[in-house]
Amino acid sequence: MSDAPSIKKSGKTGKRKKSSSPKSGKSPKSKGSSEPTSPKGDPPMTEIAGNSCFRHHKEVKYFCELHEEVLCDDCLTTAPYTTSQTKICKIEEAYRKRFASTYQLLNSHIFPKRDQLKSQIGKINSKLDEVRAAKGLIEKDMKTEFSAMNERLNSSFGTKVALLEYDVLELQSDLDRIDYVINNIHGANSDITGFLSKYTEIRDTTDLILAKPFRTEIDVDSNSLPKELIEIRENVVQYPALKNLLETKDEIIWKLTHEGVSTCKVDENTQKELAEWAKLTEKFSSELARYRMICEYCGIPLDNISVNTNCSRNSGNRHYFNKVN
Repeated sequence: MSDAPSIKKSGKTGKRKKSSSPKSGKSPKSKGSSEPTSPKGDPPMTEIAGNSCFRHHKEVKYFCELHEEVLCDDCLTTAPYTTSQTKICKIEEAYRKRFASTYQLLNSHIFPKRDQLKSQIGKINSKLDEVRAAKGLIEKDMKTEFSAMNERLNSSFGTKVALLEYDVLELQSDLDRIDYVINNIHGANSDITGFLSKYTEIRDTTDLILAKPFRTEIDVDSNSLPKELIEIRENVVQYPALKNLLETKDEIIWKLTHEGVSTCKVDENTQKELAEWAKLTEKFSSELARYRMICEYCGIPLDNISVNTNCSRNSGNRHYFNKVN
């Protein structure tokens, strides 16, 4: 019980000592009166003079390196700062040190990476233009014939655009982080305590910016959009010739099996010629089978007539041809 009054007295004496500091704080007027020497001072520090400690509501003068906090004179007499004196420095020194390191990092790494990100966005936007142009040409050619193909084209196009736009969003988020650091650096002189309170977050952001890689290769190919109409046209052109060749093969086989022609009576040259024909027709027969297509709805095979007709089972729309596996 006897100790409590002594604590109050020491607190009062401490307040009297601190109240005397504003009187001694009038000395800056004498500094201010010497106008020629004012440029040698630190302009940002004159602005921080009005900032107060949130604990004691007194002018902040120090900075704790260990706890990353600004302190006043009274803070130095309280825990935990009484045990970390070696980590306490003037607020001006803490500001200059952190501002200089961040600003150097900005110039040496952040600005160059920002330029790279912007350049990459430009390349991706150019690739987007290529994809849109390729899509437009293909769509113009096929739109009037097959609506189902157009839907698949839009699906492929949407996937490619989504991938490219996702890359743009990722790069833009990196740029936003860079802008955040830049804005805090630009506003540091006018709000030093704010900068110091955000310094850990700013440094974490700069570390993330430098550590996060970005892809420079654009792996979306505008030429890989589906060109099904062109493939069908090529198949239709090749189909009659292959079909005629297959019919010729069938005719030769039928004659050999049904006309009673004995292979032993056929001279050697004829046998060789027939063997060559058999190989040739077999080759084109397999080729024809590879190009054979039927409608998924009604099963009608693709030929030069059915390609331009409507399917009775597809709600009156065109046939939807697919290759037969």
